Amino acid sequence: MTWRGSNTIQDRIFSCLVYIFPLVEVVGFGMFLFAQIPGLAMIYLPLLPFMMVYALLNRFLFGYGSFLVFMVMYLAIVRNENLRHFLRFNTMQCLMLAIFAYLCQAVLGLLGILRIPEIISPLSPISSVSSAPLPLVVLSDVIFLAVWAGAVYSIVQAARGLYSELPVISEASYAQTR
Repeated sequence: MTWRGSNTIQDRIFSCLVYIFPLVEVVGFGMFLFAQIPGLAMIYLPLLPFMMVYALLNRFLFGYGSFLVFMVMYLAIVRNENLRHFLRFNTMQCLMLAIFAYLCQAVLGLLGILRIPEIISPLSPISSVSSAPLPLVVLSDVIFLAVWAGAVYSIVQAARGLYSELPVISEASYAQTR
């Protein structure tokens, strides 16, 4: 269902591109899956240039690169009422997915359960996977797959010009972009 007018090809492309942010943000949670299924890391090959820029931003901004990207996307796109609602909604939804990934990382880090490097290369081998407890591996995999599934579903829907409906996340996104 298309809502609030039609969407141009440009709107659809930009709405798809914003989902790179949560995909890069959640890469650390995929380390166990990448070690268990080595070919799976190839899904990140197209995102490698974005991951490198993201890592450089974090390095030069003392770890605040992701916060800067978040604020720029929020202030320049979500809060800009001159842009179409479709782009603003998809940007807010991608930011909600990234917030979810960040909060999971922060909570697990505070509890001392999981320490995820700011950016890991999914193509590099991980040796400490075999010593990780099973509940940690499962939790990490679930977080990774949840964000990936939400982002990929939203990308497909945005490419079709449709609004994606993710439980709780879409409702919050609608509330922020009215």
